[in-house]
Amino acid sequence: MAPVQYTSDPFTYPDGDVAAGVLTRVYFRNTNVLAPVFYDALATRAPNPMLSDTAGVVEFFAEPGLYDLMLNGVRFAAEVTGDGGPGNPSATFLTFSAGAPGNPGVGKSFVYNDMGRTLQIVSVRISAATVTGLPLIVDINRNGTSIFTDQAKRPQLPISAAAGTVKVTDIDVTTLAVGEGLSVDVDQGNFSYLVVQVYVR
Repeated sequence: MAPVQYTSDPFTYPDGDVAAGVLTRVYFRNTNVLAPVFYDALATRAPNPMLSDTAGVVEFFAEPGLYDLMLNGVRFAAEVTGDGGPGNPSATFLTFSAGAPGNPGVGKSFVYNDMGRTLQIVSVRISAATVTGLPLIVDINRNGTSIFTDQAKRPQLPISAAAGTVKVTDIDVTTLAVGEGLSVDVDQGNFSYLVVQVYVR
């Protein structure tokens, strides 16, 4: 069965502070056996344990079933059903590839909002098998205009002969109306197997 997405509710401490950057283990329910988790529905393996994000949220893909999340020694029940997880039943990824191998260029790939409602852009993740020449800098355009008004926020990967990935959540333009499209600009660096995932709700 193909992995499906799970997004937790935000975890907080008793005083209300967000539990950001907390080591989180995903176990099969009522066991101490670490479950296989993935970055996407294509079963690209992700680390387990992982870290909660800056909002205290844990995101992963896994096969549907019952799991436990362990944070700071406390277990929380989680059920992966394919509906996006608690509070996010309409969450999804817009995923596209810019080719392999590749280099700087405009409009490397396109995706469109055909979901019948305005989408909220939550995060952008880029992954590449290798990066050469210069660090890889990727821009995402909505109808030809960058969603990063502050270009310093664009996702970047360092030069590397090994696979790398980075997730960016600080985005300036966060809406995608029905029929609007996103495209990828590779502003700097050469790459192989670049994949861009735009997480929307």
